[in-house]
Amino acid sequence: MRILAVIALAFTILTIKTGSAFAHAYPVHETPPANAVLKASPKIVSITFTEGVNAHFSGIIVTDANGQREVAGFV
Repeated sequence: MRILAVIALAFTILTIKTGSAFAHAYPVHETPPANAVLKASPKIVSITFTEGVNAHFSGIIVTDANGQREVAGFV
C-alpha cells in the first residue's frame, strides 16, 4: 500500500513540474473566424495560436462553397 502512495506522489510531482510539456497550441484569434461562410475567398487566412506550432504536423483546410479544397499557401 505504501508503494502505491509513493508512486502516486512521484507521478503528481512529475506532472506538476512538466505540465507545460503536455500542453497543445490552441487558436486564440482567427481571420476570418473559424467556420465562417464567406461570399468570396479571403485574400489571407490568419490564425494566432497560444504557442508555436510545427507546420510539419499541422494544417488547415479551406474549402469553397462546393466543399472543394482551395489552393494551399505558405505558413
